[in-house]
Amino acid sequence: MSIIDISGNCVYVNLTRPNGYVKFSQDKKNVYAEAFAGKSFSPIFNVEFSTIEKAFYYVEKWLDAFDKRQQAILNNRKERAKAQREYKHPFKVGDIFYTSWGYEQTNLDFFEVVAVPSVKTITLSEIGMNAKQEGYRCCKATPAKGVFLGEPFSCRVTVGDSLRINSHYGHKWDGNPKYFSSYA
Repeated sequence: MSIIDISGNCVYVNLTRPNGYVKFSQDKKNVYAEAFAGKSFSPIFNVEFSTIEKAFYYVEKWLDAFDKRQQAILNNRKERAKAQREYKHPFKVGDIFYTSWGYEQTNLDFFEVVAVPSVKTITLSEIGMNAKQEGYRCCKATPAKGVFLGEPFSCRVTVGDSLRINSHYGHKWDGNPKYFSSYA
């Protein structure tokens, strides 16, 4: 920490991590430490102390904790990136996926794996469904394997066998009929 400005009863000290500053001020009884990061107008902390030594000690401890949090975040990112690099999906041609989505109604789409170009990518094509009415505008459906509705498209598979299909989460079909509704 280095002093960057002294004005009135305030001392401004530069922070290199996070990029910002600490404003120390004092009245007749107490010392105040108020820290800001970047261009923020809201303080990271605003704490009252009985002595300047206690204020400096608090700031040093806070910076140490900040460094540990940043290191933990960096390590977590590295571990996730490594896991993604080493990941190989288990899917094969013919596997079925589905998406179930909607707000006032539940929409359902089925997709079939038509190619496996790499260990991280599959090629899907939307397929039809066999629906059985269960109630008023409510159905249970199973995929109509091989009844292709659209053009094939590539889809990246991430750790945990999850994938995004047309901005919805895709799940491997478990063989059970899936619910959908239509009110429009």
